[in-house]
Amino acid sequence: IPTVVVNSVDAENRVPSIVPDELTAGRLATQHLLDAGHRRVALINLEPDRLAAVERRRGYEAALAGAGLLVDASLIHEGPADAHHGFAAAHALLQRPDRPTALFCATDRIAMGAYDAIKEAGLRIPEDMSVVGFDDQQILTEYLRPTLSTMRLPFREMAETAVDLLTRQIEGESPATEPVRVPCPLVQRASVAPPRDQAPQRDSRSHGGA
Repeated sequence: IPTVVVNSVDAENRVPSIVPDELTAGRLATQHLLDAGHRRVALINLEPDRLAAVERRRGYEAALAGAGLLVDASLIHEGPADAHHGFAAAHALLQRPDRPTALFCATDRIAMGAYDAIKEAGLRIPEDMSVVGFDDQQILTEYLRPTLSTMRLPFREMAETAVDLLTRQIEGESPATEPVRVPCPLVQRASVAPPRDQAPQRDSRSHGGA
């Protein structure tokens, strides 16, 4: 029976599989924050035994290394993919005297919890803390205030690729069983800005008549 595994992998590589390119996405999310000028970027990740968590962390660390920055393990928090974990991790990070200026959250639900912790601390997004999520759950990303920049999971593209692979099998082709990695695009919204010490200063001189 023609078979394709989507959003997962066959551990024995017997059948083709299609997965998001989590490693590249983790690197691009972190790079987006680095490009804005941030140098203390924390990662609020998933449970460490999940493949998505491993790959997204590898991408995060690769981006830091590419910028000549050391990975500070104390800036990495791991836990469930929910808002409770996001709130607790962000709260802990905000208590530090050397708190980060940006958060890469491994899911949008984690980011939603981080938003609450940031606002409860009396800080503003993105003026005091920039945030990038992952998934692009539009019921969250477009209705959080400010709207959340995030990495979009390419469900439609993975489905289209799956149909293509199934069609090839039906036509007699034997497709490769190495996972096909589909890019996750960055969706830029309003939750990222330069850190406060690099933000443009407003000209306080009066331009009105005396």
